[in-house]
Amino acid sequence: MIAIAALLCPRMALGAPALIWDAPAKTIVVAPGETQAALSFTAVNASDAEIVLTAVSTSCRCTRAVLSSMPCRIAPGASTVLQVVVALAPDATDVSQTIFVESNAGSCRLAASVRRPSSPKRADAR
Repeated sequence: MIAIAALLCPRMALGAPALIWDAPAKTIVVAPGETQAALSFTAVNASDAEIVLTAVSTSCRCTRAVLSSMPCRIAPGASTVLQVVVALAPDATDVSQTIFVESNAGSCRLAASVRRPSSPKRADAR
């Protein structure tokens, strides 16, 4: 997973700060009727320099991505958590959203997918 995250969140130059995410993409399965899905991404500063997350945005207004502070300063060896909440339309089954993160270490994209199985049909419904 770290190799994939490095492809999505490249270092800007040799020796530049390295921000390593626990996963470049995550999927959560929610029950029918749920109106939102929450998941989180953890980033670790694997360099010897401070990394500053300066902006976070999403591909849709139905998705919120929140850090503990903005800008978010991550000391060498420290980590931070990005909380993501996706609002679900009543008839949605599969939703995929992109989270964009900007920092002094470069920019990266994370992917959040929500799977909601369709409601089982009642055996007596015809």
